[in-house]
Amino acid sequence: MTQPAPTKTSPILQVLHGERPDRTPVWFMRQAGRILPEYRELKEKMSFLELIRDPAIGADVTLMPMRRFEELDAAILFTDLLVPLEAMGVPLDYNPGPVLGWTFEGKDDLKRFEELDVEERLSVSLKTTELVRAELPPEKSLLGFVGAPFTLAAYMCEGKGSKTWARLRGMAYRDPGLFEAFLTRMTDAALAFGLALARHGCEAVQVFDSWAGVAEPSMFRDQVGPHLNRLVDGLQEADIPVIYYVNGALQHLDTMYETGADCLGVDWRVSMDDLCDALPKEMPIQGNLDPTVLFGSPERIAIETRKVLDAASDRPHIFNLGHGLEPTTPVEGVEVALRTLRKWENEQTKKPKKKGGKGS
Repeated sequence: MTQPAPTKTSPILQVLHGERPDRTPVWFMRQAGRILPEYRELKEKMSFLELIRDPAIGADVTLMPMRRFEELDAAILFTDLLVPLEAMGVPLDYNPGPVLGWTFEGKDDLKRFEELDVEERLSVSLKTTELVRAELPPEKSLLGFVGAPFTLAAYMCEGKGSKTWARLRGMAYRDPGLFEAFLTRMTDAALAFGLALARHGCEAVQVFDSWAGVAEPSMFRDQVGPHLNRLVDGLQEADIPVIYYVNGALQHLDTMYETGADCLGVDWRVSMDDLCDALPKEMPIQGNLDPTVLFGSPERIAIETRKVLDAASDRPHIFNLGHGLEPTTPVEGVEVALRTLRKWENEQTKKPKKKGGKGS
C-alpha cells in the first residue's frame, strides 16, 4: 500500500524551509549501498549498471541504509548523476568508474545530443523513485539528485574521470560562446531530470557539483553562475527545495550563496565555524564531517562529530559528511556518529535554545 506523502514538518524539509526543527536531521552522501554488506552481496552478482537499471533492485538499495540505521532522516535515490547523458544518446559504461562513449569536442557535437524525453528515457529512475516513496515512512524524506552543469560538462569533455578537467576549463577561455551553449544544454538536462524526480516522489533535490573545485573563482561566478541560478530557480518555481553541494566549496562560497539554493552543502576542507561566520545565520548549511573521521576510534569520531554540531547549533543544519562515504568505511563508525548526534541532541534539550533561523 502506498504510504502517505511526507509533510513539510519532516525535519529535513523544515531545515530546507529555513526552520530549526526539534532535532538535527541527518543523512550521508553515498549512504545507499557502498559500505553495507547486503549491498556488497548484490554487487557480487550484478554490475553497477545492472543495479541502477532495475527499479526494484534500485529501490531496495535506496532503502538498505534506512532499514539498518533508524536515525537517518532521508533516503537518497540510488542512481547516477550521468544517467541524463545516457538518456541523451551518450553511451555509458563503468570500468570501474564512469566511461562515456564519446566526448564533447566542438559545436558540431551539440547536434549529437538527442532530445531528452525524461518520462520515457529515464523511466527506470522515476519508477525507482515511486517504489521507494511507497515504502518509505511519511516522516522520512526522499531526496533526488542531479549533476550540476559544470560537473556534467566536465565528464562530457573528458569521457571519464580526471584530476584537472582541463578540457572544459580551457574551453571556457578559448571559446566562451561554445562554453555557454554547452552549459545551457547541460542545465536543460539537469532541470528536466530534477523536475521529473519531484513529480514522481522526491521532496527535494541535491545538485552535485563534484568538480567545481577545479574552476577559477571569477570564471565560475561569471560564466557558470548564471546556469546554476537558472537550474535552482527552475526547481524552486516548481516548489522543490534545493541543496547545492560543491566539492571544494570555500573558493566558490559567494557564488554558491548567490544561486539562492535553500541549503548549501559544503566539503570538509573548511571548518564549520568559518562557514557559519561567512554566511548569514538564517542560511541553512549541510555537512560537513570529514568522511575519513569514521575510520577513527569511537572517542575521536564523537569529538569530531560534536565539533560540527556545536559550530552549527545556532542555524538550520542538516548533519552530513563533507563528501561521500568511502567504500571501506566501517559500519561501526557510522553508528558511532549517529549515536553521538542523538546524544548531543538530548543534551541540547536541557539548554536554552539559541536564537537563529526562521523557525526560532
